Amino acid sequence: MRKSRSLILGLALALSLPGTTALAAKTSADFKDLQDLDAATKAKIDALLSAGVFNGVSQDTFDLKSEMNRAQFAKVAALIFGLKVDSGLKMSSFSDVKPDDKGNGYALPYIEALKNAGIAEGYGGGRFDPAGKVTKEQLATFLVRGLGKDDDAKSAPGVDDQTVSDWAKGYVELALELKLLSNGADGKFGGGSNATRDLLVLGAYEAKEQYVPRGATPTPTPSPSLTPTPSASPSPSPTPSAAPPIVWPTPEPTSTATPTVQPTPTASSTPTATPTPTASPTPTPAPAITGLTVESGTVAGSVRLVYEAVSGNGLRFVHQPGPFVTPKVGSSAAEIGSEYETGADIRGVYEGEHIGVYEVNASTGAVVRFSDIALTAA
Repeated sequence: MRKSRSLILGLALALSLPGTTALAAKTSADFKDLQDLDAATKAKIDALLSAGVFNGVSQDTFDLKSEMNRAQFAKVAALIFGLKVDSGLKMSSFSDVKPDDKGNGYALPYIEALKNAGIAEGYGGGRFDPAGKVTKEQLATFLVRGLGKDDDAKSAPGVDDQTVSDWAKGYVELALELKLLSNGADGKFGGGSNATRDLLVLGAYEAKEQYVPRGATPTPTPSPSLTPTPSASPSPSPTPSAAPPIVWPTPEPTSTATPTVQPTPTASSTPTATPTPTASPTPTPAPAITGLTVESGTVAGSVRLVYEAVSGNGLRFVHQPGPFVTPKVGSSAAEIGSEYETGADIRGVYEGEHIGVYEVNASTGAVVRFSDIALTAA
């Protein structure tokens, strides 16, 4: 059988069963150009790889120093800020964003999500310029807006840095203060220089750590109320009775007996009962999704899933080079991969990769069922 990188026809479906042992997801150790990084940076990259926010540019190359474009940023920002992404969207509000664009068409639903959230805007003439580079000051602006701090940036004094455009100085000030980005070795921000993937990785990690979903209100910790101590009721005073006359007897000398000292009995200690431990429930692996089929997508190098989730449930997906670990029933899927609408194309997948499909309760965000799809060419 001749293997092909393009999965157009003849896909075979392999569904994992609950309890199946699976390999770990891709980590920084799998990319040859990440081996010399410090442990802290590797940990951040691993967290983003595990969450499906980032992929390498090839099986063994991550390419931290390449300059990112606006399409790449759109996907990353939509994932880290939990934006609602319509995966089945085929039309863009921007004239230069097309689903059949081989290089950037995948980003169409992410670009629309960013526009709807007010994080990134287009240029004049209804253009977004998905292949255009993102400057450092633009990256700072997008990250600050994603954290919901647009008004704070507009009212900030701004950085005293001639390398930053006047309109961006407030956003750069907040980006530095929140440690989303940092100045260069010369102490300048370099706002007009193109941002590289390493800046997007580290900025995205910090933004994801600090992000609070819009509309979420922290639950206040109730202050304990003091229970007043009841006042003691006064005891009634006894009515005095007439005292009998005191008669002083004539004392007679008597010998005083020496008292015998009685030993003080020692109280026996009461043994403390040992509490019976309460057994913790054993987490149950999520059962496999049944009735799920895989078909070729509408364009080369894509697939689509056909499955009707139970009423009130939604679907999420992640694709990676190796198999998945079966999640537990009730575990949170809020930050796993992307929302999926049945029948929509999943692009950029290759023979030998796996797609993890999660059926999620829409009201609680908890995993209900799960399947691991292995992609092979017939």
